[in-house]
Amino acid sequence: MKDRDFERFKKRIREEIIRSSDFTITNEKEALAGIDKLIMEIATELIPIAAKKIKIKIDEFDKRLKKVGMIKNTEVNGFVRSSDNWESFEIFFNFGLMLFLPAMIELFTRRTGIMENGHPIEIPDIHIDKTVRMAEKLMKAFWEKKVVTVANTDFTDLTESQYFLTAFFVRYSEAFIMAHEFGHVVVKISSSKVEELEFGRKISESILGKIPELDHKTKNQLMQKWAEEFAADLVSLNLLSNLQGSFRDKVLIYTAVEFVFIIHGMLEKYHKILYNRDIPIGTHPPSKFRLQTLRLVTGRSNSPELYKFGEEYEAMADDILKKI
Repeated sequence: MKDRDFERFKKRIREEIIRSSDFTITNEKEALAGIDKLIMEIATELIPIAAKKIKIKIDEFDKRLKKVGMIKNTEVNGFVRSSDNWESFEIFFNFGLMLFLPAMIELFTRRTGIMENGHPIEIPDIHIDKTVRMAEKLMKAFWEKKVVTVANTDFTDLTESQYFLTAFFVRYSEAFIMAHEFGHVVVKISSSKVEELEFGRKISESILGKIPELDHKTKNQLMQKWAEEFAADLVSLNLLSNLQGSFRDKVLIYTAVEFVFIIHGMLEKYHKILYNRDIPIGTHPPSKFRLQTLRLVTGRSNSPELYKFGEEYEAMADDILKKI
């Protein structure tokens, strides 16, 4: 990596650290403004790629996209809606998630630093109990719909590799979340057959068929919804692979995508710890199924090396939850 590229990544992570650590209820408006700017930057990069995917002009896609905004509902990561048969549409993202995700990623990369063959080679001297306390604080704040804050935590001691990894994973995990909503648009308005949707239907049928507590009617109602979610994930992965960047590494990009589901899976499990009940099965498949599906698809053409980062972080997530 060229020095100027690395410096650009370090600048990005410093911005992410500030964005995810220096907010209180008194400057939430400023936080929202900062995230709005961020998602518009990523949306600008995604529009040409999504337009090409569905074979329409970039200006036409841009014209149809009427709004990109934020929501505070913790039940969904985001959503896309249209009231005119997809002649226009609006996309919204979860404000809490866009604050929560960078802080959680930083906790993970702080514990590992650079890894080689899936194993840490630079391990900072941080006790696991400290990581567990901060992770629980963040997850509790997320579910209680409070402003997520990691105030009173010192980020100045991050090593260069931790700066780089955190910046990279945050950049591409956020881009994946946004690209997922663009994926829904691709599925809805594409004039040709969407292969990802056909695959999503097969996966949905297979998974729902193995959940005994769901009756036949409920399974049928969820089938198409789940298929669309799986399809949007797969389209998102495709869009992400076409993003332009100064540093591209398929293993790290894919790991950033896995981070979304690993961390959201932690939230789902912590929900049961916090409220003593599971999140009801609804229109979005649980994170574990979405992660399994991505691994199934990418495993067709990639080496198992692709998963080593994600598997290490997934094991770390399980360890954190066991200690809460």
